[in-house]
Amino acid sequence: MSKQNGFTLIELMISSLIGLIIMGGIMNLFITTNRSATLSDALAQNQETGRFAMEYLTKFIRRAGYKEYSQMEMSPIFASFSGTPLITCGADEEAEACSVNDLDPLEGEDAILGDRLGLSYEVTNDTTRSCTGQVLPILAEGFYYADVFWVVGDENSTTYQDLVCRTYDVQAGAWLGNAPVSIINHVARFEFQVGLASDARQQNTARYVNLTTAEATAGYGVLARSIRIAILTTSEDNTNTDRVQSIKQARTYSLLDAEPLETADDDGALRNIFMNTIELTNLIETVRYNDI
Repeated sequence: MSKQNGFTLIELMISSLIGLIIMGGIMNLFITTNRSATLSDALAQNQETGRFAMEYLTKFIRRAGYKEYSQMEMSPIFASFSGTPLITCGADEEAEACSVNDLDPLEGEDAILGDRLGLSYEVTNDTTRSCTGQVLPILAEGFYYADVFWVVGDENSTTYQDLVCRTYDVQAGAWLGNAPVSIINHVARFEFQVGLASDARQQNTARYVNLTTAEATAGYGVLARSIRIAILTTSEDNTNTDRVQSIKQARTYSLLDAEPLETADDDGALRNIFMNTIELTNLIETVRYNDI
């Protein structure tokens, strides 16, 4: 009768321990890889959101202040200021279209998160499109349009935060379209500052101020030389708000002159701040032309 050999208890315990170590290593590698993939997706989403939003806003900011007739009274920033009787910002429609600095967020959906920026321009051909993509008809002499940008969302949740735009017709004194058009989502805040020259003959920006300070400056409509913008993007997953994309901890984000934005302790979303400064070439060219 042949003798049968087996494993001793010590050998089984050692092999089990080695197996557990190997399985732990594999699980740790899996978790690390999954976290890296989640972080990579969040970074890519933030970069794409910030890049597109900056390019889109820059395109329309550069058009601000365009006018065929140099004597027409029009500020590049659609807001309440002295010298332009067409803009009172007192009526409901005009008040909603005017630029506003640091709007206080409201409770619930459709709160305005940050500043609202209106950009004025004249249409001189039948191929010009608004920020919503609509072909704009030519208005009577002395009238113009304003593309208005802001972030709308729910102050208590980041699952609904969009950069939107809407076009205002000064001649009709009304909005075009029935509702704002969403440009890109996952934008949590939008802020801007106005670059002012030291006097009407200077082409360069001397200082950057918020809209409230700019409006308090006499003749700021002709002193504006550039606009500095800042947006805060978020990569929070709308379908899974518990998805961890970064270390869960409270963070503070500061955008230009706005009050710092603080996130909750259990917030694991990744966020990024994007900034850009855009020259108002139409205003600069006007100064250059007047100096000739």
